[in-house]
Amino acid sequence: MTLVGNRTVRSVPPPRLWTGMVLWLCTARTGRNLVASLIRTAKWSETDHPLPPRCHEAVAPPRGLTTALVGFCGGLTGDEGRLGFVGMKKFAVVLSLISLVLNVSASTQPSLKVKKLGVSFPQRDPTQPVYEFVSYAGNRGSDMFRIRFEELKDDIFSNFELGISSDHGRSWSDVERWKAAPPGPDGRLRRLFLYGSFLDPKNGRLVLMGNEGMLRNDHPLDGQTHYYPIYRVSKDGGRNWLFEERVIQSGKAYTKDHPFQGVRVGSNSLWVSNSLTSRADGAVIVPVQISHTGPDGKLFRPPGAYTYLDAAVLIGKWRDDDRLTWQLSRRLNLPPEKSLRGIFEPTVMEMPDGRMLMVCRTNSGRKWFSISRNGGLSWAKPDVWRYTDGTLFFSPSSISRLVRHSTGTCFWIGNISPAHPHGNAPRYPLVIGQVDPKSLQLIRKSVTTIDSRGPNDPAGLQLSNFHVHEDRQTGNLIVRVTRWDGKPSGKGPVSGSVHAFAVELQ
Repeated sequence: MTLVGNRTVRSVPPPRLWTGMVLWLCTARTGRNLVASLIRTAKWSETDHPLPPRCHEAVAPPRGLTTALVGFCGGLTGDEGRLGFVGMKKFAVVLSLISLVLNVSASTQPSLKVKKLGVSFPQRDPTQPVYEFVSYAGNRGSDMFRIRFEELKDDIFSNFELGISSDHGRSWSDVERWKAAPPGPDGRLRRLFLYGSFLDPKNGRLVLMGNEGMLRNDHPLDGQTHYYPIYRVSKDGGRNWLFEERVIQSGKAYTKDHPFQGVRVGSNSLWVSNSLTSRADGAVIVPVQISHTGPDGKLFRPPGAYTYLDAAVLIGKWRDDDRLTWQLSRRLNLPPEKSLRGIFEPTVMEMPDGRMLMVCRTNSGRKWFSISRNGGLSWAKPDVWRYTDGTLFFSPSSISRLVRHSTGTCFWIGNISPAHPHGNAPRYPLVIGQVDPKSLQLIRKSVTTIDSRGPNDPAGLQLSNFHVHEDRQTGNLIVRVTRWDGKPSGKGPVSGSVHAFAVELQ
């Protein structure tokens, strides 16, 4: 019985589930602390700058709101922990407040703080930039895998070094080296392993995937017709590899010479074009790009275009023999009048609701995106990628990456320009921003500069070829980027060491 004014009203307990939740949220100290914590963690950052600042200042809401809500919750129940008629009304208000807090919390972004860690991999040859990709080699523990290499000349890479670490990358041991292959009568065999390794979150297998091809003239354009993807699988963190083999689409119609639908080695090619990811069901997702064959059977390039490419993904499903069965998605295309070089170097990530987001490089001065609702098998018509407030941003023709943090937050890393870029330039600053899980657009206020051109840097500085992983000890995102001066490699002195940055979520 409960006394309300001069009336005695029989208390009606809510359903058992609601009772438990109310008692925990409103009477328990942990519940009240949770409500307070939810409010305190709602943070905002503000900027109207055309370029993002180095980091944003987080602002907490007034303490009075926290105190009022906590006090309100503490007065809901009587001595018996039951809700009366008045309590039920209060409870409804509290639920609304909690819902508001949750919505505010869900819509806010973590404040990002960037710290420069220094040179991670110093340049060894004054004519050749270097690159370094690092990732964990097991689902738990401190084992890591590393791949390093040099750029001998434009888009021709060699001298790969594979290394392992058992102490979170503090010390390393080299386990394998790939030197440049000697030239032969049919050209030179080249490898292109630009995107590091992929650790399968389901089974802990380490996958190393890249491209290989006989380049007749040892020229990057030879890869447009002769590259094909290959992959390796390891079950011990890269110390030993079970096999190395070509990737060929599933089906009797596909062979080494005709590995995928619409692809024939020697006429056009398909190759890995960004970092691997996975779906919730365990399928491996490989972003790829595909060149075109014209009516004459030769490589197609629109007038004035260096290349012309489509975007797609390979979907790999594990077999009992530790190999993958491969399926090619439908291709994503942009006509030359919208992007002279097409749409390429896609980066892909599965979102919490099961949709897949693809963000692609173009030479239109923008990044373009597409969404898949069937696990990457097909993709919607591409469109210009925007901020969540509807405004557009400029981005040069450069690679970008989507990365999922262990908190579940999806980030995008790439270049944003202050004005319309000229093709590939400028490739600075390098920024990171949060992707909104509902609209799948970039949250403007979250965008934070990782690195940019300084007063002593050359005008042609490029900050585009980078790799990122999450440090298990700190939760920081570690970004490694080659600070290249933009000069042609192999034709005189260039700058090109790898620099590391830590992005801390606050």
